[in-house]
Amino acid sequence: MKKVLFYGHFKNENEIAVDGQTSKTVNFFNYTKDRLGDLIQADKCNTRNFKKNIILNYLKLKSMIKHYDIFVILPGSINSLKVFKKAYGKSNKPIFYPVVGGWLADSVANNKILVNFLKAMKKIYPETNGLKSKLSFLGINNTTLSPTFTAREPIKFKKIQSSYLNEHKSNIFRFVYFGRISEKKGIYLAIDAIEELNKKFSNIFKLDFFGQKQSGEDLTKFTNSLNENIKYHGVMKDEDVWKLSIYDFFLFPTFYAGEGVPACCIESLHFGTPIIASNWKYNGEIVKDGKNGFLFDLEKNDLKEVIYNAIGGKYDILSLKENAYIDGKNYLPEIVIKPFIEDLTKEVNKNE
Repeated sequence: MKKVLFYGHFKNENEIAVDGQTSKTVNFFNYTKDRLGDLIQADKCNTRNFKKNIILNYLKLKSMIKHYDIFVILPGSINSLKVFKKAYGKSNKPIFYPVVGGWLADSVANNKILVNFLKAMKKIYPETNGLKSKLSFLGINNTTLSPTFTAREPIKFKKIQSSYLNEHKSNIFRFVYFGRISEKKGIYLAIDAIEELNKKFSNIFKLDFFGQKQSGEDLTKFTNSLNENIKYHGVMKDEDVWKLSIYDFFLFPTFYAGEGVPACCIESLHFGTPIIASNWKYNGEIVKDGKNGFLFDLEKNDLKEVIYNAIGGKYDILSLKENAYIDGKNYLPEIVIKPFIEDLTKEVNKNE
């Protein structure tokens, strides 16, 4: 039986996966154990508190590398990748790297040592075609596309439709943001757009925020913006995520530099909620304009106009929701993680 070590940020202090980083790491670990549990011993090296005692944790990681046969790494930053490389040293054991986000190519472009380290890995799994192309430009071609996936139980569209119609009120439009509460995720762009529309159309637009507040960020402006139309509900419980389905649209006006295929967008599609997103990074690979959502121009900041156009009668929201639901099926684990499971299985069975 091969020993496989998963290196990455698993959960926060409350043992809840609350962002794309932790969600993907947890999902990959759990799904791999479910599929290969009889063939491997899968263990975690959780980087959550790594910095609190970096020397001790580094020495622990270095020791673990000696005792494991295969590594699956999901570092959330360039520094986390550097730590693993240093601990890995001159080992030639196989590494599989499901990339979290879209930062990797830009971050290693001027670091020949890290580029060579990536080239030597068994396989890298970028989330988007855009990132895959950027890695190829750097000579990193040991890649297979693997977007983010959702581990949520699928539900039938009829239930989504029923939930939406039961909650929907005529002349009231409900929007949701589900993810990290941070300025770089575009929360103030969303708030400004909704406030401007409400001034013009007598408070018919509602926006609910769910998510963990970004640690270390001053969110006083966010708190002061909350009112009867714009509300913050804290972190959404796992058992309540299906309630995304009751909203007209998911707002995602991000300009976060590390964006890849955000888990929040995949969850939104999974529950049949069309997305209104910025034309940032790789959002255009997820959002099909006019089909499962809409893209707005960050430079023009025409989010208000795009929202108005989306609800102005030209588009049938239920049709958009059904299209979102259908596209969400492309991000089920049995599809997305299949190449990784096949590659890992081959490696596990090698020399057995």
